[in-house]
Amino acid sequence: MTAAPTRSRIHLSVGARTHVGCERSNNEDRLLVGDLAAEAKYVGSFTGELETDNGGALLAVCDGMGGEAGGEVASTTAVETLYRAGVESLPGRTENDVARGLLEAVKRASRAIEERAAADRQVSRMGTTATVCTVAGDALLVAQVGDSRAYLLRGGKLWQLTRDQTLKTLLVERGQLTPEEAGEFQHNNIILQALGHKGGIDVDLGWVGLCRGDLLLLCSDGLFGCVPDPVIETTLASGQDPGPACDELIRLALEAGAPDNVTCVVARCDGALPPESSDPPTLSKLELAPQP
Repeated sequence: MTAAPTRSRIHLSVGARTHVGCERSNNEDRLLVGDLAAEAKYVGSFTGELETDNGGALLAVCDGMGGEAGGEVASTTAVETLYRAGVESLPGRTENDVARGLLEAVKRASRAIEERAAADRQVSRMGTTATVCTVAGDALLVAQVGDSRAYLLRGGKLWQLTRDQTLKTLLVERGQLTPEEAGEFQHNNIILQALGHKGGIDVDLGWVGLCRGDLLLLCSDGLFGCVPDPVIETTLASGQDPGPACDELIRLALEAGAPDNVTCVVARCDGALPPESSDPPTLSKLELAPQP
């Protein structure tokens, strides 16, 4: 990722929805649509347009855990902290500074949850996943902790950008579990990283170049755990606007039984971006040089 000589305006058409699902009594998922330059925050159902340049928008999905009210507290603390940190350190910065600010915002959210847990025994075991995105130049920056996901639909084909930080994924990568065995793995819900982890977190930070017409999807496992990727692909490729696309994805999850909370954010990317491409989008690891 190289610095652009001038900052370009990217247009994001965004839909966001969250639902408690069919079996849960409370919703531990939280979403964030942040227009950081305008200091506007949306954490519930949203349909709207964002005009942004470097670091001007922040999109996130967080799936809380911890029992009782812990999951809700963790995910709410995460999105509130991400938004405040984003407003302070992202809009209008250089691309490298946006990347550094995104990483620090995620770590700051983790510290805020850790401190809250230490102060209240009732939520002492809480944590949350976090999949967080912003733009810099013509690239999408993604910070990943846990097993919520970011996908990109390009040329009618759906690509998973993020890697699940789960025990199942690790065992498959090590060859200790076959993909077929993974489908029946008993410990699918064991994640290896979560915001609020004592002693800090290891954030997967990456970037992918955007093209006009790309469709970004952020979602909790309540969606992709119920709705297969080919069905998600067909739904997003149908040409619906992001808001109705979110509604349809939620409907499909509920139709499948939705034992967990279901959350999704869909954003269509246009504006000052390269032309539509059929090249596969691949999330490249972003290494940040130490600050002097």
